[in-house]
Amino acid sequence: MNFALPDSFTSLLHDYMRLVERTGPVAQAIVIGVGLLYCFAGFRIYKFLIALAGLVVGGAVGVLIAGVITHYSHQDQTTSLVAFIAAPLICAILGAWLATLLEIIAVFCQGLLVGGGLTALYLSREWRDSDALWVALVGIASGLLALWLRKLFIVVTTALGGGLVAALGLLGLTCRPLAEWGARMFQWNQYQTWFTVLAAAWALLAALGIIIQYHKPAKRSAEEKAPATEPETPAAAETKS
Repeated sequence: MNFALPDSFTSLLHDYMRLVERTGPVAQAIVIGVGLLYCFAGFRIYKFLIALAGLVVGGAVGVLIAGVITHYSHQDQTTSLVAFIAAPLICAILGAWLATLLEIIAVFCQGLLVGGGLTALYLSREWRDSDALWVALVGIASGLLALWLRKLFIVVTTALGGGLVAALGLLGLTCRPLAEWGARMFQWNQYQTWFTVLAAAWALLAALGIIIQYHKPAKRSAEEKAPATEPETPAAAETKS
């Protein structure tokens, strides 16, 4: 049971393992935690992630504004201090607020990037000038499809992305024993073993993430929630009257 691994995959795995050696196991554990959170709860925390991105971008814009204010205030210390406290804070809050309002645009842009990127990757083998139009059309169509199937799109993309991140973290923690296991069981080299385990772990985590995220317990109806009441007897009705 042997197979040839493309040189591009071998090079990517080699570079990743060099990165793993520099970062250490703590960083890999953090990568696994973030990946699992995104894989199994991506839809629930999606708005939070968008707000967080808006918060960061808004804070960065606020720092730039504070720098401009400081420059035109002739380096006044009081003005500079107030500017570097107030501007980033206000802009960060506004950025998070606007990001949550523009969630629909974020979903469309993600769908556009996914569809357009995959189309460009497919057509890159024999690229022609007219292919740019196809990339744009497929990207727009996939963006609109992502809006129509919003929950499914977010669930699938977060499960795939989080599953890949978690699988990479697991691979980084277990790369040496996995290489020995692959060589002993299948006579694979270390890159063949790492690729196979990474692909299998990614597929498994992504499938579990989609199932867990998309599963929605059925809500009990109001009639089911209300306590059961026994019908009134004729005697009880006469007593009330």
